[in-house]
Amino acid sequence: MTVGEVLAAVAVMIIALELWMGRQARIVFEEVQARRIAMEAEDRADEERMRRGSSRCVR
Repeated sequence: MTVGEVLAAVAVMIIALELWMGRQARIVFEEVQARRIAMEAEDRADEERMRRGSSRCVR
Protein backbone atom coordinates (compact mmCIF):
# COMPACT_ATOMS: atom_id res chain seq x y z
CA MET A 1 0.00 0.00 0.00
CA THR A 2 1.22 3.43 -0.81
CA VAL A 3 0.90 6.43 1.47
CA GLY A 4 -1.90 7.75 -0.74
CA GLU A 5 -3.88 4.52 -0.40
CA VAL A 6 -3.47 4.57 3.38
CA LEU A 7 -4.63 8.18 3.54
CA ALA A 8 -7.62 7.37 1.32
CA ALA A 9 -8.55 4.41 3.54
CA VAL A 10 -8.29 6.58 6.66
CA ALA A 11 -10.43 9.27 5.03
CA VAL A 12 -13.11 6.70 4.16
CA MET A 13 -13.10 5.40 7.74
CA ILE A 14 -13.41 8.93 9.13
CA ILE A 15 -16.34 9.69 6.84
CA ALA A 16 -18.03 6.41 7.80
CA LEU A 17 -17.53 7.20 11.48
CA GLU A 18 -18.97 10.70 11.06
CA LEU A 19 -22.03 9.30 9.28
CA TRP A 20 -22.53 6.67 11.98
CA MET A 21 -22.15 9.27 14.75
CA GLY A 22 -24.62 11.55 12.98
CA ARG A 23 -27.17 8.76 12.82
CA GLN A 24 -26.65 7.98 16.52
CA ALA A 25 -27.06 11.65 17.40
CA ARG A 26 -30.30 11.78 15.39
CA ILE A 27 -31.63 8.70 17.22
CA VAL A 28 -30.82 10.25 20.60
CA PHE A 29 -32.42 13.55 19.54
CA GLU A 30 -35.61 11.74 18.47
CA GLU A 31 -35.75 9.85 21.78
CA VAL A 32 -35.35 13.09 23.73
CA GLN A 33 -38.08 14.75 21.65
CA ALA A 34 -40.43 11.81 22.26
CA ARG A 35 -39.81 11.97 26.02
CA ARG A 36 -40.38 15.74 26.04
CA ILE A 37 -43.67 15.36 24.17
CA ALA A 38 -44.78 12.60 26.56
CA MET A 39 -43.89 14.71 29.59
CA GLU A 40 -45.80 17.70 28.19
CA ALA A 41 -48.86 15.51 27.59
CA GLU A 42 -48.59 14.16 31.13
CA ASP A 43 -48.33 17.71 32.51
CA ARG A 44 -51.43 18.77 30.56
CA ALA A 45 -53.32 15.73 31.87
CA ASP A 46 -52.23 16.53 35.45
CA GLU A 47 -53.35 20.15 35.05
CA GLU A 48 -56.71 18.99 33.68
CA ARG A 49 -57.17 16.57 36.59
CA MET A 50 -56.29 19.31 39.08
CA ARG A 51 -58.71 21.71 37.41
CA ARG A 52 -61.51 19.16 37.48
CA GLY A 53 -60.71 18.21 41.06
CA SER A 54 -60.67 21.81 42.27
CA SER A 55 -63.95 22.58 40.49
CA ARG A 56 -65.59 19.64 42.29
CA CYS A 57 -64.31 20.89 45.63
CA VAL A 58 -65.75 24.37 45.06
CA ARG A 59 -69.24 23.06 44.33
